[in-house]
Order: sequence, then C-alpha cells, then structure tokens
Amino acid sequence: MFFVGVLPVIFAFIVRKNLDESPEWLAAQKVKRANKIVEKGKLVQLFETPRIAFTTVSLIIMSTVQIAGYNGLMIWLPSMLQKSQGLSVSGSALWTISTAVGMIIGMLTFGRFLDRFGAKRTFGFFLIASACAVFLYAYATGSAGVLIGGAIVGFFSNGMFAGYGALISSFYPVQIRSTATNTIFNFGRAIGGFSPILVGYLLQSYDMKIAMLYLAALYTLSFMVMLTLKKSESVNYSEAV
Repeated sequence: MFFVGVLPVIFAFIVRKNLDESPEWLAAQKVKRANKIVEKGKLVQLFETPRIAFTTVSLIIMSTVQIAGYNGLMIWLPSMLQKSQGLSVSGSALWTISTAVGMIIGMLTFGRFLDRFGAKRTFGFFLIASACAVFLYAYATGSAGVLIGGAIVGFFSNGMFAGYGALISSFYPVQIRSTATNTIFNFGRAIGGFSPILVGYLLQSYDMKIAMLYLAALYTLSFMVMLTLKKSESVNYSEAV
C-alpha cells in the first residue's frame, strides 16, 4: 500500500506542471498589482461580518457531518454487517467494497449534477437521499439487499465529497477562497473524526439501527443548515460552481 501511494505523487507532479491558474485568480492578482495592494487574505475575513460568520459556521457544520458520516460508516460498516448479517470478515469486506464502488461513482458524477442543477438542489437531494439510504440500510437483508444497499449508501453519502471544494469557495472572494476551503473543511475533519467513537458506543450499547439512525440524523441536520446558506452579492457564485 505504501508503494502504491507513490502513484498519486507522480500524478500530482504531472497535474501541477500542466495546471494553469484560474482566470479569476489571475484577474485578482492583476488588480492587486495595479492598485499596489500588498495585503493578503486573512483568517479573520471568514468572520468579519455576522452574515459571513454565520455562513462559515454553517459550512463547518456541513463539513463536519460529511466527515462524521463517512468515518462513522466506513470504519464500522464491516462490524455492523458481521453483527447484523452474521457475515465473516472476508464476507463483510465484499459488501464494504460495494460501498466504496458506489462512492467512486458518486464522486465521478456529483460534479455533473452540480453543474446542471446547482448547489442547493444537488446537495439537498444528496443529503436527503443519504439520510434515507443509511436509515433503510439498517433493515437490508440478504446478499443482494446488503450489496445493492451498500452501493446506494456509498453513492449518496460519500459522493458529496467531490463538491465541497466548489461549495465552500463559492461563498468567499477569490483572495481568500483557498484559506476558507482548507480551514473550514479541515476543521470539520477534525471534529468529524470523533464520530467513530460515538458510533462504536451506539453499536456496543444499542444496535445497528440506532447507529444508522444517528447517521441519518446527521445528514438531516446538514440539510437544514444548507437551506440557510445565502451567498453574498459580492461573490460571483458561478465562478466556482
């Protein structure tokens, strides 16, 4: 696995060598040079007004839910299936692979949905579908049900990963988009990383249905938070999405 991990490094080098900066970023740099602006984007800009602060906190919650759902599901899914379906370790691995395949397809197609239907409709649909899918997955029975259900859960709940960069950056001016994306998503990653602990507690104290209900509640919370998001008029949303 460590040797295979070298491949993304090679791909990253090739991409970096042939990657041009976005027209928006180049235009912003041109304006800064023309006006002799030396001030750089600061972290405090993510909270400089009540509206921006509310947006930042909302995006942190959504990012936290995304990471919490992913970690809680993928880390404990084998144990859930072994306990609920009586599968062996090797058998549960097959169903976990089906979830990963669904995730890959979801990530490859999420951007197309985003471009065609817009961020709110696409994220809204995927979040509601994720809540329903993980809740119903607790009632899946039989090999086909577990296999197909796992792929559907992976498609919706993990496919959204592909859109968070575009979603977060679209709410901030180009001068601070990278700072906003890294800060917000990685803060959510840090908080969401505790989710497996809670899922493990729920599995130990209750059962798989309660654990899946917890995950479904997370996606429902993210959906409600997403509905409150409003972009600033000073930010051109179409530039990022």
